[in-house]
Amino acid sequence: PVLRDLSRDHHQLLLLARNLRGDGKRDAAAAWEALQAWWPAIEAHFILEESCIARLAGGLAPRMKAEHDQIRTMAQNPSRAAELGRLLRDHVRFEENEVFQHLQTALTQEQLAAIGAQLSHPTGLQACRL
Repeated sequence: PVLRDLSRDHHQLLLLARNLRGDGKRDAAAAWEALQAWWPAIEAHFILEESCIARLAGGLAPRMKAEHDQIRTMAQNPSRAAELGRLLRDHVRFEENEVFQHLQTALTQEQLAAIGAQLSHPTGLQACRL
């Protein structure tokens, strides 16, 4: 439950990834337009993960950050839409299945609650101090 908002974002990213790969309801051009429209929210999501989650993710953090950087780079080049879609899909699965599972196993309920409070804090990134 603590990571629920990030997981909701991940669900939306999976839908976008499917469309970018050409497997969804939208064509690639429409999916690219959606990516550009959603980019500020995607970037905010990455920043939250990098500032609140990464330092608690142990050895998984370097991959998370590296994939965020790859996604940022690919998101500037429409000719890489399908490749970006595959990376987004794989990245979301990695975070859900490995990073979030690690956090739920390695951290106490109190630590998880603190993360939840920080992620929902109205001042956003300024609250991420674990």
